[in-house]
Amino acid sequence: MVRPTAAEPLRSSISKTKPVKVSCDDRGVALLLVCGIPASGKTTFTRWLEREHSWLRVDTDSVYANPRLDPDLHRLLTTVPLDVDGLVEHLGRQSDNVAVEWGFQPLAYMASIELLRAMGVNMWWFDGDRDAARNAYSRREGGAVSAMQAHDVQMARIIRMWPRITAAFDGHVITTVRPGPNHVRPTEVYELIAPSLS
Repeated sequence: MVRPTAAEPLRSSISKTKPVKVSCDDRGVALLLVCGIPASGKTTFTRWLEREHSWLRVDTDSVYANPRLDPDLHRLLTTVPLDVDGLVEHLGRQSDNVAVEWGFQPLAYMASIELLRAMGVNMWWFDGDRDAARNAYSRREGGAVSAMQAHDVQMARIIRMWPRITAAFDGHVITTVRPGPNHVRPTEVYELIAPSLS
């Protein structure tokens, strides 16, 4: 899929390979990894999954900032190279489906992201109108210069790695932010990705 433009509707070309459920004993817990550009609606969507569908939400930014939230997960996320098997096993111990919101860090771990995909972890990249997302990010961060500089560095990395990102996410790239900025409602995102969760 090419990079989404401002005019694109919510869409995706879902991969032909059916993702596997992470097996914990015989329970089969679904593991969903949500990544994407800053201010593309990742947090809104994973919070909605938590609230409306009783998914366990894991916010990796919070775990990075406060290791006491989940010391084992923090250790797994900060190990280089990433312990992919350990991460999947840790998240698979949950009794509920798990939605992992992973904002900025995947770029440092692209090889691990590719391994997760190869293991069958269901992964989605949220994208869209990048100027609109930057405006939303600026409003969220109060226009702080340091935050905007960090945003711009992150976006430069994303642009540089875009071919590898689209290959890793294998058709699971969706437009979630449009000019305005206007974000796609979580219900619409869920309708699109729900077939890949079964």
